[in-house]
Order: sequence, then structure tokens, then C-alpha cells
Amino acid sequence: MEQPDEKGRWSGIYRKTARPKKGRFFAEIKERMIFMSKKIRLNATEDVKEFVKAASKCDFDVDISYNRILIDAKSILGILSMDLTRVLTVTCHGEDHEFDRFLQKYAVA
Repeated sequence: MEQPDEKGRWSGIYRKTARPKKGRFFAEIKERMIFMSKKIRLNATEDVKEFVKAASKCDFDVDISYNRILIDAKSILGILSMDLTRVLTVTCHGEDHEFDRFLQKYAVA
């Protein structure tokens, strides 16, 4: 089965043939995407350094957020500019068991 290109456009040949039903392609994409969110608390600058070092080893995007503020977790300056007294949400756009174990160290119940 032919797939759309990186911009989501279908090729002309595929368009002339039967196109998949509207929600089918998006359901396939959702199954392949892995999103994992965890609540953590970083209390000290050393915690932030360790966190950024661990996040930088991931080959997928890692975001850290609270309220409406969203920061790239691989940016030490971005994380240091956040209010570290708050509980932060880490969202991983992939899966890495080593990083999951690391997050358990800072997990909030």
C-alpha cells in the first residue's frame, strides 16, 4: 500500500485508485506514536543537570511543561528558567527504558 510523502501529500497514482477511508491512516499513525507522560519534581540545579544529560541521550523529543509553558527537556537554560518549585510534566515522544528508570528517581506520586 502506498503511503503519503513526508508532507502528508498522496501521490497522483494513489489518488486515482481507491483511497483509504478517512480515519484509517490517522489511526495507523496513532498506533505507531508513543507518548509517555510522567510528573516529576527537580529540586536543585544538580538535578536539572542530571535530567538534561539523561534526556539528551534519547533519540526522540522530550518536553517538560507546567500549565501552558512547554520547554524542550534537552535545554538546560530552558529548564532553569522554569519555576522548579512546581510539579513538572515530562512528555516523551518515544520509548527508552533507561530514561524511564531515570525518571522514577524524580517521580511525584
